[in-house]
Amino acid sequence: MRIAASRPNLRGRRGLADCSTDELLKLAEQDCFCGVTLFDPGAEPFPTASWPKGTYLFRFQPLITFPEPGWIAWQDAGTCMIERAPSGAYQEDWRLQPGSRSFAIHLTKRDAATMTCLFVAGEHAIYARNRTVGLPSDKTLLELAKDAEYDPGRLRQLVDCEFSYARRAQPGGDYHIEISTLPWREGQPLGCAWIDALASKATHREDLVLGENWTVESLWRP
Repeated sequence: MRIAASRPNLRGRRGLADCSTDELLKLAEQDCFCGVTLFDPGAEPFPTASWPKGTYLFRFQPLITFPEPGWIAWQDAGTCMIERAPSGAYQEDWRLQPGSRSFAIHLTKRDAATMTCLFVAGEHAIYARNRTVGLPSDKTLLELAKDAEYDPGRLRQLVDCEFSYARRAQPGGDYHIEISTLPWREGQPLGCAWIDALASKATHREDLVLGENWTVESLWRP
């Protein structure tokens, strides 16, 4: 999730319909994606992570803005991971989060309109819902907004894609959203306090019904 610190404070809005054209354009600057990381520990000159197009589940920006693989190095007894682009275009500092290693699970939910993912690592969770309209993959949202002459209805379609990070205070409780591509979601409960029970019973790719249909795509327990 890449959300600019300069984004306007829109927590008081009730939804996309409450946002002005300028506010919708600020939301269109965000960049998030979910997918599968491929890792080659024997690559030269450094262990390498990559994200081929086919491994993306969906993206907030339809255009892949960071297409390079990443060179990976670990520091501080493995609690810090440095990722560097071979070209030098970026460097990212990844930190192991407290309370993130009790279990990890990836759930998906699909219906006719869209796809939703829930990624949970212990006390941390990411909820990701794709938009309901297909977009061309060769332009950014701002470019697509310009093509549509900044039509408010089209702008709402473009940014109606949720990525929310949530955290909980203790095992067994619900997760509360701390930052989201939809700012009015911040502070709200995620509504998945059932995740501990599911993680203790689930098996890989088992279908479960807990108020909604979720499929277990992957599960790790110590």
